[in-house]
Amino acid sequence: MTRVSLSEFRQHMHSYIKMLDDGQQVALTNRGKTVAVLSSPEKMQGLARAGLEELRTEAFVGDVESPVGESWEAEDVAT
Repeated sequence: MTRVSLSEFRQHMHSYIKMLDDGQQVALTNRGKTVAVLSSPEKMQGLARAGLEELRTEAFVGDVESPVGESWEAEDVAT
């Protein structure tokens, strides 16, 4: 990932847009602190898909609103 200051980005925006077209990411900094990360839409979609696939290995995906087949009664607790 290329890190570049906002002023540098403004001066050479065309070059950095070309880098994005080539699939690279560009981090914009302000006073040394990253304030934004730019990426092509296709790359972001791929990263999102990868994140969902990783989540799918750790989480249960299913219907949480269907009855479980167990009957139960709540206790009437007076407060």
